[in-house]
Amino acid sequence: MAVDERVFKHVTLTHEFFPVTWIKNEPDEELSSYVLRLQKQIDTSKPFALLGVGFGGTVAQELCKFVKPQKLILISTIQDQYELRPIYRLVGKLKLIKLIPSFVFKLPFGWLKWCLAQTLHYYDILRNTDESFVKWALDKTLTWQSSLTKMDAIRIHGTKDRLFPILPNKVEHRITNGGHFMIVDEAIATSKIINEELV
Repeated sequence: MAVDERVFKHVTLTHEFFPVTWIKNEPDEELSSYVLRLQKQIDTSKPFALLGVGFGGTVAQELCKFVKPQKLILISTIQDQYELRPIYRLVGKLKLIKLIPSFVFKLPFGWLKWCLAQTLHYYDILRNTDESFVKWALDKTLTWQSSLTKMDAIRIHGTKDRLFPILPNKVEHRITNGGHFMIVDEAIATSKIINEELV
């Protein structure tokens, strides 16, 4: 849902952390074009890892077309469209997101709370996020076609992620009872895994 770098507020890392901040998308901009503009924020002059959460994980994978991280860590995200629920793929295929007014993505609907199993931190972030960007990011998530040969990624996923249900054979690190917003709700457990993987 295109939450920003504030999701990392509660994560404690033993390495330097430089958040990549969202930039304004152009109307109907392709994800590859957006990522090409975004990658200018990344310092590739020394070894680095990419860490992405949710839609940020999708973006991180697309960034690997242009930059070469030492490691790629994906949290609460997917690696290809077939990891989406069939109903999500259908919504994406029919381009139904484009028919929904942008302001709808500001409303704290009950289904959002159920899907994300989040705390009030999520609403604080969403309240200050450009709803047109949220709509665009959701559309890109549901229509994403991974064009890369999957690079080895370190995957961290919650066992109760209702948005992207866990695929046991594809996820190395499972956080028991973690929901889609576990980067905040399970920040201690998530931080521990990230730090261990970055040693």
